[in-house]
Amino acid sequence: MDNTNLIDDEFVKVERKKILNPIIDYEKIRAFPYFSGTTIENNSGVFLVRKIIYNLSFYDGNTWGNKYGSPELGEGTYSDDDLKYRLNRFKNSFLRIMFNETNAPTTTKLLNTQIIYTQLGDDNVYIYKETPIHINETNKKAKVGTPLLAKDNPVRFVIGDNKYIKNIEPDGYFLYWHKDKIPYNTYISYTFNNAKNGKVFTLTSKDIEIGGSFDPITISDVNIVSNIPIEIKFENNVYKYIFKPGTDHTGLTYRESTKTLTIKLCQRKSNKIW
Repeated sequence: MDNTNLIDDEFVKVERKKILNPIIDYEKIRAFPYFSGTTIENNSGVFLVRKIIYNLSFYDGNTWGNKYGSPELGEGTYSDDDLKYRLNRFKNSFLRIMFNETNAPTTTKLLNTQIIYTQLGDDNVYIYKETPIHINETNKKAKVGTPLLAKDNPVRFVIGDNKYIKNIEPDGYFLYWHKDKIPYNTYISYTFNNAKNGKVFTLTSKDIEIGGSFDPITISDVNIVSNIPIEIKFENNVYKYIFKPGTDHTGLTYRESTKTLTIKLCQRKSNKIW
Protein backbone atom coordinates (compact mmCIF):
# COMPACT_ATOMS: atom_id res chain seq x y z
CA MET A 1 0.00 0.00 0.00
CA ASP A 2 2.89 2.36 0.69
CA ASN A 3 4.08 2.05 -2.94
CA THR A 4 0.77 2.97 -4.64
CA ASN A 5 2.02 6.34 -5.90
CA LEU A 6 5.23 4.78 -7.15
CA ILE A 7 3.29 2.14 -9.10
CA ASP A 8 0.85 4.66 -10.61
CA ASP A 9 3.37 7.36 -11.43
CA GLU A 10 6.33 5.28 -12.52
CA PHE A 11 5.53 1.68 -13.40
CA VAL A 12 2.10 2.16 -15.05
CA LYS A 13 3.13 5.21 -17.09
CA VAL A 14 6.32 3.57 -18.30
CA GLU A 15 4.62 0.33 -19.29
CA ARG A 16 1.71 2.12 -20.98
CA LYS A 17 4.20 4.15 -23.04
CA LYS A 18 5.88 0.92 -24.17
CA ILE A 19 2.71 -0.68 -25.55
CA LEU A 20 0.97 2.38 -27.08
CA ASN A 21 2.06 4.22 -30.20
CA PRO A 22 2.98 7.84 -29.46
CA ILE A 23 0.63 10.58 -30.63
CA ILE A 24 2.45 12.73 -33.19
CA ASP A 25 1.02 15.84 -34.80
CA TYR A 26 1.76 15.51 -38.51
CA GLU A 27 -0.18 18.65 -39.50
CA LYS A 28 1.79 20.76 -41.95
CA ILE A 29 1.55 24.43 -42.84
CA ARG A 30 2.38 26.24 -46.07
CA ALA A 31 5.00 28.95 -45.67
CA PHE A 32 5.82 31.79 -48.08
CA PRO A 33 9.39 32.87 -48.90
CA TYR A 34 10.75 36.17 -47.62
CA PHE A 35 14.11 37.89 -47.96
CA SER A 36 15.93 39.59 -45.08
CA GLY A 37 18.61 42.11 -45.95
CA THR A 38 19.24 45.02 -48.31
CA THR A 39 17.52 45.13 -51.69
CA ILE A 40 18.89 46.38 -55.02
CA GLU A 41 16.90 49.55 -54.29
CA ASN A 42 19.00 49.89 -51.09
CA ASN A 43 16.11 49.42 -48.67
CA SER A 44 16.61 47.17 -45.65
CA GLY A 45 14.09 44.90 -43.96
CA VAL A 46 12.13 41.68 -44.48
CA PHE A 47 10.44 41.48 -47.89
CA LEU A 48 7.91 39.12 -49.48
CA VAL A 49 9.23 37.08 -52.42
CA ARG A 50 6.79 36.40 -55.27
CA LYS A 51 9.31 34.86 -57.68
CA ILE A 52 12.60 32.98 -57.27
CA ILE A 53 15.07 32.65 -60.15
CA TYR A 54 17.90 30.13 -59.91
CA ASN A 55 20.82 30.68 -62.32
CA LEU A 56 23.39 27.86 -62.40
CA SER A 57 27.06 28.10 -63.44
CA PHE A 58 29.50 25.23 -63.98
CA TYR A 59 33.30 25.10 -63.92
CA ASP A 60 35.72 22.78 -65.74
CA GLY A 61 38.91 23.97 -64.05
CA ASN A 62 39.55 26.81 -66.49
CA THR A 63 36.32 28.50 -67.58
CA TRP A 64 32.72 28.96 -66.48
CA GLY A 65 29.59 28.03 -68.41
CA ASN A 66 25.91 28.62 -67.64
CA LYS A 67 24.24 27.10 -70.72
CA TYR A 68 22.81 23.60 -71.21
CA GLY A 69 25.25 23.19 -74.10
CA SER A 70 28.26 24.61 -72.24
CA PRO A 71 31.38 22.42 -72.59
CA GLU A 72 31.97 22.98 -68.86
CA LEU A 73 29.33 20.29 -68.24
CA GLY A 74 31.70 17.74 -69.81
CA GLU A 75 30.00 14.48 -70.73
CA GLY A 76 26.84 15.91 -69.20
CA THR A 77 26.46 18.55 -71.92
CA TYR A 78 22.99 18.60 -73.49
CA SER A 79 22.37 18.62 -77.23
CA ASP A 80 19.82 20.56 -79.26
CA ASP A 81 17.76 17.36 -79.63
CA ASP A 82 17.74 16.80 -75.85
CA LEU A 83 15.94 20.12 -75.45
CA LYS A 84 13.86 20.08 -78.64
CA TYR A 85 12.31 16.65 -77.98
CA ARG A 86 12.33 16.89 -74.16
CA LEU A 87 14.32 13.67 -73.93
CA ASN A 88 14.46 11.94 -70.55
CA ARG A 89 18.13 12.84 -70.05
CA PHE A 90 17.00 16.47 -69.99
CA LYS A 91 13.48 16.12 -68.59
CA ASN A 92 14.60 14.04 -65.60
CA SER A 93 17.45 16.33 -64.56
CA PHE A 94 16.61 18.51 -61.57
CA LEU A 95 17.68 21.00 -58.92
CA ARG A 96 17.44 19.52 -55.43
CA ILE A 97 16.76 21.84 -52.47
CA MET A 98 17.74 20.40 -49.08
CA PHE A 99 16.79 21.73 -45.66
CA ASN A 100 19.44 20.77 -43.11
CA GLU A 101 19.53 20.93 -39.34
CA THR A 102 22.98 22.59 -39.30
CA ASN A 103 25.54 23.80 -41.84
CA ALA A 104 28.06 21.13 -40.81
CA PRO A 105 27.75 18.14 -43.21
CA THR A 106 29.33 15.70 -40.74
CA THR A 107 26.76 16.28 -38.01
CA THR A 108 23.65 17.63 -39.74
CA LYS A 109 20.33 15.89 -40.30
CA LEU A 110 18.31 16.20 -43.52
CA LEU A 111 14.92 17.62 -42.54
CA ASN A 112 13.17 18.16 -45.88
CA THR A 113 13.80 18.14 -49.64
CA GLN A 114 12.20 19.81 -52.65
CA ILE A 115 12.72 19.04 -56.34
CA ILE A 116 12.53 21.43 -59.33
CA TYR A 117 12.76 19.66 -62.68
CA THR A 118 14.30 21.28 -65.74
CA GLN A 119 11.98 23.67 -67.51
CA LEU A 120 11.82 25.62 -70.74
CA GLY A 121 10.48 29.01 -69.71
CA ASP A 122 10.43 32.37 -71.47
CA ASP A 123 14.21 32.69 -71.14
CA ASN A 124 14.78 29.28 -72.76
CA VAL A 125 12.63 29.56 -75.90
CA TYR A 126 12.32 31.86 -78.89
CA ILE A 127 9.90 34.77 -78.64
CA TYR A 128 8.55 36.83 -81.52
CA LYS A 129 9.97 40.27 -82.18
CA GLU A 130 9.49 42.04 -85.48
CA THR A 131 13.07 43.31 -85.23
CA PRO A 132 15.12 40.76 -83.26
CA ILE A 133 17.76 42.19 -80.93
CA HIS A 134 18.48 39.50 -78.33
CA ILE A 135 19.49 35.91 -78.87
CA ASN A 136 16.08 34.54 -77.82
CA GLU A 137 14.16 36.72 -80.30
CA THR A 138 13.14 35.81 -83.83
CA ASN A 139 10.86 37.18 -86.53
CA LYS A 140 10.06 33.65 -87.69
CA LYS A 141 6.75 32.78 -86.10
CA ALA A 142 7.32 29.07 -86.71
CA LYS A 143 10.22 29.14 -84.25
CA VAL A 144 8.31 30.89 -81.46
CA GLY A 145 8.11 28.66 -78.38
CA THR A 146 10.78 26.24 -79.58
CA PRO A 147 13.95 25.88 -77.46
CA LEU A 148 16.97 28.05 -78.02
CA LEU A 149 20.06 26.25 -79.26
CA ALA A 150 21.71 24.37 -76.40
CA LYS A 151 24.83 26.55 -76.60
CA ASP A 152 22.66 29.63 -75.94
CA ASN A 153 20.11 28.09 -73.56
CA PRO A 154 20.62 29.19 -69.91
CA VAL A 155 20.48 26.67 -67.05
CA ARG A 156 17.73 28.47 -65.20
CA PHE A 157 14.87 27.47 -62.89
CA VAL A 158 12.04 29.95 -62.28
CA ILE A 159 9.43 29.32 -59.59
CA GLY A 160 6.85 31.51 -57.89
CA ASP A 161 3.39 32.13 -56.51
CA ASN A 162 1.03 30.92 -59.27
CA LYS A 163 -1.84 32.81 -57.66
CA TYR A 164 -0.25 36.11 -58.68
CA ILE A 165 2.03 35.15 -61.58
CA LYS A 166 0.48 33.43 -64.59
CA ASN A 167 1.94 30.13 -65.84
CA ILE A 168 4.75 30.02 -63.27
CA GLU A 169 5.98 26.78 -61.67
CA PRO A 170 4.90 26.65 -57.97
CA ASP A 171 6.84 23.50 -56.99
CA GLY A 172 9.75 24.53 -54.80
CA TYR A 173 8.27 27.95 -54.03
CA PHE A 174 6.09 27.08 -51.05
CA LEU A 175 7.57 25.32 -48.03
CA TYR A 176 5.46 22.67 -46.30
CA TRP A 177 6.64 22.31 -42.72
CA HIS A 178 5.46 20.57 -39.54
CA LYS A 179 3.33 22.95 -37.55
CA ASP A 180 4.79 21.87 -34.21
CA LYS A 181 8.32 22.70 -35.50
CA ILE A 182 7.74 26.46 -35.69
CA PRO A 183 9.63 28.68 -35.02
CA TYR A 184 12.68 26.91 -36.38
CA ASN A 185 16.11 27.83 -37.79
CA THR A 186 17.48 25.67 -40.58
CA TYR A 187 19.85 25.80 -43.56
CA ILE A 188 19.26 25.36 -47.32
CA SER A 189 21.80 23.69 -49.62
CA TYR A 190 21.55 22.79 -53.31
CA THR A 191 22.67 20.17 -55.83
CA PHE A 192 22.08 19.79 -59.56
CA ASN A 193 21.38 16.20 -60.60
CA ASN A 194 22.31 15.62 -64.25
CA ALA A 195 20.35 12.69 -65.68
CA LYS A 196 22.54 12.60 -68.80
CA ASN A 197 25.70 11.47 -67.00
CA GLY A 198 24.30 10.58 -63.58
CA LYS A 199 26.47 13.12 -61.78
CA VAL A 200 25.45 15.26 -58.82
CA PHE A 201 26.96 18.77 -58.75
CA THR A 202 27.34 20.42 -55.36
CA LEU A 203 26.43 24.11 -55.60
CA THR A 204 27.24 27.17 -53.53
CA SER A 205 25.40 30.47 -53.25
CA LYS A 206 28.65 32.43 -53.17
CA ASP A 207 29.32 33.98 -56.57
CA ILE A 208 32.72 32.40 -57.18
CA GLU A 209 32.54 33.46 -60.84
CA ILE A 210 33.03 37.14 -59.95
CA GLY A 211 34.85 39.00 -62.70
CA GLY A 212 34.94 35.87 -64.85
CA SER A 213 37.72 34.33 -62.77
CA PHE A 214 37.64 31.93 -59.85
CA ASP A 215 37.02 33.64 -56.53
CA PRO A 216 38.59 31.27 -53.97
CA ILE A 217 36.71 29.70 -51.07
CA THR A 218 38.69 29.13 -47.91
CA ILE A 219 38.32 25.83 -46.08
CA SER A 220 36.71 27.57 -43.12
CA ASP A 221 34.07 29.15 -45.40
CA VAL A 222 33.01 26.03 -47.32
CA ASN A 223 30.10 25.09 -45.07
CA ILE A 224 29.00 28.70 -44.58
CA VAL A 225 28.72 29.61 -48.27
CA SER A 226 27.14 26.26 -49.21
CA ASN A 227 24.28 26.59 -46.71
CA ILE A 228 21.93 29.58 -46.62
CA PRO A 229 20.47 30.25 -43.14
CA ILE A 230 16.66 30.13 -43.06
CA GLU A 231 14.27 31.21 -40.32
CA ILE A 232 10.80 29.65 -40.26
CA LYS A 233 8.25 31.58 -38.21
CA PHE A 234 4.62 32.65 -37.84
CA GLU A 235 4.31 36.41 -37.93
CA ASN A 236 1.40 38.78 -38.61
CA ASN A 237 -0.84 35.78 -39.36
CA VAL A 238 1.53 34.56 -42.08
CA TYR A 239 3.82 31.53 -42.09
CA LYS A 240 7.18 32.62 -43.45
CA TYR A 241 10.50 31.04 -44.35
CA ILE A 242 13.04 33.82 -44.48
CA PHE A 243 16.31 33.81 -46.43
CA LYS A 244 18.89 35.43 -44.12
CA PRO A 245 22.10 35.26 -46.17
CA GLY A 246 24.10 38.15 -44.72
CA THR A 247 27.34 38.99 -46.56
CA ASP A 248 28.57 35.42 -47.14
CA HIS A 249 26.16 34.63 -49.97
CA THR A 250 27.04 37.02 -52.79
CA GLY A 251 24.91 35.04 -55.25
CA LEU A 252 21.65 36.32 -53.72
CA THR A 253 20.06 39.54 -54.94
CA TYR A 254 16.54 40.84 -54.28
CA ARG A 255 14.59 43.40 -56.31
CA GLU A 256 11.92 44.98 -54.17
CA SER A 257 9.99 46.54 -57.06
CA THR A 258 9.25 43.13 -58.63
CA LYS A 259 9.48 41.04 -55.43
CA THR A 260 12.00 38.80 -57.21
CA LEU A 261 14.81 36.90 -55.49
CA THR A 262 17.61 35.84 -57.85
CA ILE A 263 19.96 33.12 -56.60
CA LYS A 264 23.15 32.40 -58.51
CA LEU A 265 24.44 28.92 -57.74
CA CYS A 266 28.00 28.06 -58.73
CA GLN A 267 29.47 24.57 -58.97
CA ARG A 268 31.73 23.96 -56.01
CA LYS A 269 35.01 22.46 -57.18
CA SER A 270 36.93 20.83 -54.33
CA ASN A 271 40.27 21.10 -56.18
CA LYS A 272 39.81 24.87 -56.35
CA ILE A 273 39.11 25.49 -52.66
CA TRP A 274 42.00 26.92 -50.68
